[in-house]
Amino acid sequence: MSEKLEGIERGKQWRVQLENNTFDVSLLRCHVIDSLVEPLSIVMGQQATERLDT
Repeated sequence: MSEKLEGIERGKQWRVQLENNTFDVSLLRCHVIDSLVEPLSIVMGQQATERLDT
């Protein structure tokens, strides 16, 4: 639940930044990396636990 709220907060910050035309490329890069790394680490973790089970 808190993740969803966090996402909403981030969305608000993004909108404000876009409106102010002070868009930070490094923020975008961090956001993209976060959104790619999180699912990857979850998948890797699942594969690791599956390997341990067998």
